[in-house]
Amino acid sequence: MKIAVIICEYNPLQKGHVYHIRKTVEDCACDKVVCIMSGNFVQRGEAAIADKYTRAEWAVKNGADLVIELPPQYALTTAKYFALGAIKIANALDCEKVLSFGSEEGNMEKLKKAVEFEESKEFKTIFEKFISEGNGYATSYSLALKSFDEELACLLSSPNNTLAVEYLRAIRQTGSNLIPYTIKRIGAYDSEDLNGQFASASAIRRAVADGKT
Repeated sequence: MKIAVIICEYNPLQKGHVYHIRKTVEDCACDKVVCIMSGNFVQRGEAAIADKYTRAEWAVKNGADLVIELPPQYALTTAKYFALGAIKIANALDCEKVLSFGSEEGNMEKLKKAVEFEESKEFKTIFEKFISEGNGYATSYSLALKSFDEELACLLSSPNNTLAVEYLRAIRQTGSNLIPYTIKRIGAYDSEDLNGQFASASAIRRAVADGKT
């Protein structure tokens, strides 16, 4: 059996997410889809727009076969540990499996290259210098990467690319047999537009908060 793993929040599930699930099934020829999803609270530390059971139901109705909760100690932290926690759960699935994730880049080789830089001694030295100056992890990583490759540093300015790189790093760190697969994200991240083909989850949340839907 071949499983496709999707790490998600579905806060709320929108058309882009449904496209991702269906495209994953089509491209990866998987038998089942397992979603690893944050619970009642999401990565930004806020309450989800709907409880975890409702969001899991949305996922199942749109192609997921199983939804596993990502514990809050991982769901409420930075991208690095969000990714690591989810990958550890995925590693426990004893079967052939693919990790499918969206990214603005859509190019796996470029995403992998961003991870490979951290293996060099030179990169680590520059990265630690930025950390010692009081910069955060993500900022320090981006600045250090910029010292070697500005194009790759720009790549990490996009949120889904950043998370994609953390997934790849966690796969390497844990010795996982997950096969990474990325689908180019469709629709603008954090767009205000509700009328396009793929309204963003953040736009939908704002509309709900404002009583527009």
